[in-house]
Amino acid sequence: MTTSVYTLLVRLFWVLEWEGWYFTYIALPFGWKASAYTYHSIGLAVTCFVRSFGVPCSRYIDDRHNRQLRLPSPYWRFQLAEMAAFIACATFIALGYFIGIEKSCLVPSIAVTLLGYICDSKKQAFLLPQDKRVKFATLREDVLSHKTVSLKNLQKFAGKTTSFALLVPAAKLFTNTPYHIISCGVKLANTQLRISSELRQELLHWRFLDSWEGFFHWKSERHIFSLSAFSAFRRFIHWIGGWGGVSTFQVSLHWSHVGFGKRPPAAYPSL
Repeated sequence: MTTSVYTLLVRLFWVLEWEGWYFTYIALPFGWKASAYTYHSIGLAVTCFVRSFGVPCSRYIDDRHNRQLRLPSPYWRFQLAEMAAFIACATFIALGYFIGIEKSCLVPSIAVTLLGYICDSKKQAFLLPQDKRVKFATLREDVLSHKTVSLKNLQKFAGKTTSFALLVPAAKLFTNTPYHIISCGVKLANTQLRISSELRQELLHWRFLDSWEGFFHWKSERHIFSLSAFSAFRRFIHWIGGWGGVSTFQVSLHWSHVGFGKRPPAAYPSL
């Protein structure tokens, strides 16, 4: 059987050259560190194509979230969402994508799982699933039950609390101590780290998540304005050879009602 050059070029996905040797691939290797970025960048073309039909589509690597069809018509919202799902699925399948039925939600819903969290379009917030809440509590209590913690477990705990920034207001303010201890442990090559009083206090703080039923509203779009400050500091800036500016922006208003003190000012000057 003879294979044409055209068939080989169609099957060829990318080529790697190393010391005069050429390695050809028809798929992305899972272990290559740039695979996720490459797959995401190529898939953006498909995402833009779906958007051209009026289907809002958000994407992260191989996960997509589609919303109801933007169509000025008398259809119900559920019908518009069904249309969007059909358009998206038909497009992906026609382009050769494989859709994981078990991990997908093909029936429109106001609360779907996206990137491990519940995306609730009615509350306009991300919610923590119960299974993730239980796993986090188990890890936290296991760390608290010992006087030392392994570097791997502390890194796992810090990663989870950082990811909660989409769910819990000011979550990153209570991750400083774990990351500080992790950095010290990496520098000293310690696999077992002592649980200090500051770390224990921060671990205990996260117990509130076991019974917390609140949620963190999605942030609204903000516009940033940058103003040059050459008029007042022209000679000084010219002398230091730099640039000065004043940035004004609005901050989120959730601080005023979540118990973290007074709301910060609405504008910050910076040079």
